Amino acid sequence: MKGNMSETDFKTWAARAAAERDAAIEKVKEALDEDLKAQIVEELREKLNCQ
Repeated sequence: MKGNMSETDFKTWAARAAAERDAAIEKVKEALDEDLKAQIVEELREKLNCQ
């Protein structure tokens, strides 16, 4: 779908992705366990790739 998005839809998607990225970065900073960090990053990657 990304190739077929209107400019408005793309800007909306990009803003949402940036907000989710920033939230994930905060979670990763707080996480002490390396496995948890990897899980958070993977979940975000999968979520963004599905949009």
